[in-house]
Amino acid sequence: MTDAQKNVLTYAVSVVIFFIFIGAVMYGLHRLLGGAEHPSEVTLPILAVAGVVFLLVTLGFLSLSFAHFGLDDKTQALGLPEGSIRAVIALSLVVLFAIVVIYLYGSLAGRHIGSAEGLPTADANALAMTFGKSLIRIIATDSTHSNVYYWNDTNPAGDDFAKQLLVMLGTLVTSVASFYFGSQAVASAVAATQASSNGSPKARSPQPSIKSISPSSRKNDSTPFQLTIEGTNLSSISSVRISRGEAVITASNVNATATRVTCELKIDGSAAVGAWDVIVGDDSGVTAKSPVALTITT
Repeated sequence: MTDAQKNVLTYAVSVVIFFIFIGAVMYGLHRLLGGAEHPSEVTLPILAVAGVVFLLVTLGFLSLSFAHFGLDDKTQALGLPEGSIRAVIALSLVVLFAIVVIYLYGSLAGRHIGSAEGLPTADANALAMTFGKSLIRIIATDSTHSNVYYWNDTNPAGDDFAKQLLVMLGTLVTSVASFYFGSQAVASAVAATQASSNGSPKARSPQPSIKSISPSSRKNDSTPFQLTIEGTNLSSISSVRISRGEAVITASNVNATATRVTCELKIDGSAAVGAWDVIVGDDSGVTAKSPVALTITT
């Protein structure tokens, strides 16, 4: 089995495991919360924690997909594009804030019906005279006993705590969102400043870096072969060449991602035997060089 087939098989197994996990989580939540009625104080934390776990697993699967297709960036969290994790955190806090607001509003605005059953009729009448405004109805069960149904008033201490929690969460969400969008604005301003200082309407690309070359040696013949370059900040690379002294051989069919560049190189029989430098570059003139990285043999 070739390496490409192994990668495809590994990715397929990962996809199957991911969907099995999602199905298991949904089935577990159904068995836990669907069998009987639970108070919102129980269901809300369970759903919040399950949502966070589901989000992390989804991000892990997305990171695996990026790595499989060569789109990952090893300098960033989870290999995702820069700013992805900050955006996820900001959006998660906004969603959590919306859920908590709805729950707290329902707790503060809603009044529940309470009951006292089997009270002596005299006590029920006395209760109606004392708390007439909150009483709903008295239903006599027999000549001596009655059932009393009334509004349950909310707890003032609980109301104050809910209001303070709401203000705190609102401040937290505002701070995180401001930090996220503010950092994005600062990054844009820095890029614009760099572009202006360079005399170009576009910012220069990040400095690329070469970590490894594959293959590292090649026979001196005219058969084209694929050269793979691993490194960082390689997504803007548009040209690859090898050089030895005054001799230069330029590659064709250059394809670049953030961490990998592939190209087709053809060495004719007149190329000098020995170590050659590998040089990559982009359209803005930024280059990176790996000295004596490719050896041409007889």
